[in-house]
Amino acid sequence: MHPFSFSTVLNPRQARDLAKGLGELAKTDAVDAKILARFAQLQCLPNRPAPSLEMQEMSDLVARKEQLIQMRTMEANRLHRATQKPVKKSIEKTVAFFDKQMADIDARIEQMIVDNPDGSEKDKILQSVPGVGAKTSQVLISALPELGNLNRREIAALVGVAPLCRDSGKTSGERHIKGGRANVRSAIYMAAFNAIRRNETFKAFFDRLIAAGKKYKVALVAAMRKLITVLKTRRANYVPIVTALEFCLR
Repeated sequence: MHPFSFSTVLNPRQARDLAKGLGELAKTDAVDAKILARFAQLQCLPNRPAPSLEMQEMSDLVARKEQLIQMRTMEANRLHRATQKPVKKSIEKTVAFFDKQMADIDARIEQMIVDNPDGSEKDKILQSVPGVGAKTSQVLISALPELGNLNRREIAALVGVAPLCRDSGKTSGERHIKGGRANVRSAIYMAAFNAIRRNETFKAFFDRLIAAGKKYKVALVAAMRKLITVLKTRRANYVPIVTALEFCLR
């Protein structure tokens, strides 16, 4: 069996939801096998190439860094509340340890990108897009390998920024985003936020939505989708960034 689990192709939540829909509330190996077989009958699972060992390592490193960031944030919050010097000193040592671990991971990922011609080219292309820095590029390379191979609707749904309908009869409910790859979505959020602040084209697009009465979060998510489209276009076609922006933000 390939070292990557079946969950890399099939979302476990979808299989579990199918089981509930079919009335299979118990969870055993036999039930799981039956549900997975039924799921395969109902849905054509995409053929995805197995990631290389290098990509597996990079993906694991990015995930590990996210864990370290969360732990560092908790320690930093404790530092703000601490009043005794021994406690503060202990927390500061822990924070410094997390900083060192994250720096080591960053150095390793950067070296992996430099050593890989394809990865280095991807990194250069991604960082040419407004708002995308080294950290966002690392997340996209490791956690969104489909970028450039899917259309804009598919890639938006994969990231989790595609608005989902909530309609019933004549009632049209508000659209919300849900699911997707949380780490990629977080990276795209910060990139879009920076692009709106620093790039005139993105800012004009965002301001146009606000002027049209869109809520701030709705306009920001729309900017995230446009940014993903620009990234997809730039990655797939190697087009100049100005051309990609003009095409995607019209």
